[in-house]
Amino acid sequence: MSKIIDFALAQVGKPYVFGRSGPDSFDCSGLTKRAVAQIGLDWYHGATTQWTRGTQTGAPHQFDYFGETGAIDKLPFDKIAFLFNQDKKRTDRLVMAHTGIYDGKGGVYHEATTYGQVVQAGGYGGKGVHYNPLDKRRWSHYAILTPYWTERDGDTMDDTLRRGSIGEAVRELQTTLMALGYDVGKNTRADGKFGPATEAGVKAFQKDYGLPQTGEWGTAEAQALDAGLEDELGPPVNDDDVMVPRSWLEGVVQDIQAMLGGVK
Repeated sequence: MSKIIDFALAQVGKPYVFGRSGPDSFDCSGLTKRAVAQIGLDWYHGATTQWTRGTQTGAPHQFDYFGETGAIDKLPFDKIAFLFNQDKKRTDRLVMAHTGIYDGKGGVYHEATTYGQVVQAGGYGGKGVHYNPLDKRRWSHYAILTPYWTERDGDTMDDTLRRGSIGEAVRELQTTLMALGYDVGKNTRADGKFGPATEAGVKAFQKDYGLPQTGEWGTAEAQALDAGLEDELGPPVNDDDVMVPRSWLEGVVQDIQAMLGGVK
């Protein structure tokens, strides 16, 4: 189930009021703003800014939350997506005039294509907040959340750390990579935000350990790290744990730093 779609559908029938983001009325970006808040995202109220911030660097709950964007004719029908319509009258800069949420329920069934539906505040096909079939003529662009936010939306979280992940597990990963001599970014360090620099560090680790260079940190990477550290330092305190326990990690980091002469 999608928390974003469920929230948006629960608002169907409420009136459109420009500048409002609930609880009793919404405009288009006010609806999407409140919908993504259900999974911890904090979006600016405005379709243009929601689009542009999706690929910009910044606080992970406010920026860089789109993993895929494109023209509407490339929309994957089987994925939940945010739809945008560009104001073609504005030639001085990009302006998104409208936004809505596609439910990802399209696909090919019995050789016939179905296109899913869109929940939106205002726009074509209804008044207020409404839910109606996708009409690609009414949209210019689509955007899909990164895997991290997609998993939060669908309650399918796993232990894999990837670009967009945040929190203590990321900080510990960054600390470990730094101690092993991998670069996670001069300005990043161990900040608990899995961005491009941390992804590059993970890829470098994967290359050195003969793993596919996906840029994601999961079970295979943790096991490779455990094996490498065991060769250098002996077995860890609890080698049944797939991910590295913090208490053991801190001791390992100190040992590695001592061997390497400290991390500069």
